[in-house]
Amino acid sequence: MSLDIALEGINTRLKACQARCQIEQKNQTLSLRATLPDRNDPARRRQQRIPLGLKADYSNLSETEAKALELGRQLRGDAFFLG
Repeated sequence: MSLDIALEGINTRLKACQARCQIEQKNQTLSLRATLPDRNDPARRRQQRIPLGLKADYSNLSETEAKALELGRQLRGDAFFLG
């Protein structure tokens, strides 16, 4: 199975559990993409990417999925904090 297909499957699971984010591969690294509070005006939200610093390979997919689920929990509970 290719990494793209694996990412597609993870993103389908994230969508099903309303994680409010998805995993992307950019070049050779993984990142999360979500609608987050704007750093300058937290009342506004915009699509942003969070680079994870993880190489895009199978060994990092479970860690990346766990980070996406945690981000989703924070966003659903309004506990996300830009620090």
